[in-house]
Amino acid sequence: MKLRGIFLRVMVVFMGVSLTSCLEGNDENKQYAGATLATVEPVGTNYLFRLDTGEKLIPTNGINNPAKLKNVKRVFISYYFDNAEEIDEQELVADFNDRVYHISVIYIFDLEENVALLSEHNATDDSLLTKYNDPIKSIDSLRIKDNYLTLWVNYDMSGEKSHLFTLFRYQGDGVKEGEAGEPDTLEVYLGHNARGDSYYRTTSYELAHSYMEYAPVYYKAFHIKEALPSEATSNLVLKVISRKVSPNNSMDTIPVSYSVNYFN
Repeated sequence: MKLRGIFLRVMVVFMGVSLTSCLEGNDENKQYAGATLATVEPVGTNYLFRLDTGEKLIPTNGINNPAKLKNVKRVFISYYFDNAEEIDEQELVADFNDRVYHISVIYIFDLEENVALLSEHNATDDSLLTKYNDPIKSIDSLRIKDNYLTLWVNYDMSGEKSHLFTLFRYQGDGVKEGEAGEPDTLEVYLGHNARGDSYYRTTSYELAHSYMEYAPVYYKAFHIKEALPSEATSNLVLKVISRKVSPNNSMDTIPVSYSVNYFN
């Protein structure tokens, strides 16, 4: 399938990581657009965006305020393609890492959240751990790319307050060595603080899929290197532990573990 059939026109419907829509009208007047997760890469005094599948997006006119992207690595970006013919040309390039598209940026959202090391279980700073008041409905997907863990996090919210998330590890919890060739494992935790948001009329999934500018409420990224102990290897499975509502008691929460391979 050609990229013309994958990327979209101006009207959008949120579909997972990408935005898709029907293509209409005269070929000469089509405005193709896209939206996706990307990693920021510096180029001189400006930046380009590398998609998780390898393609490069190069802003034709650069970034209006490149200083805002300093130290920013993981983003959700929406954009227009500058040249419809280039889409077809790059489709013929076999290696995705060699594909280059020139774009005009619509939105760039910084997805990175805090990472922390806690001294021990049940310590006073254990308040980061989600308990009874701020459960997570689900982690719908996990991905590690360029040492960043990206999560699709679904939780109840009003849409009027920003929630806080922290990925943390207990310093005493090291890597558990795998047996009989199985990969090593490391447990980390996702803490959720609703900041007093209690009027739950929607979810992060529903809000982000309705309005593109709310993508950061659903997508969360963490610099995983900051949470890894020195003995961590590439043969590692990361177990992300969060708390969700117990199916038997809406006032209680239970720990749920999500696994993802660490390939870097």
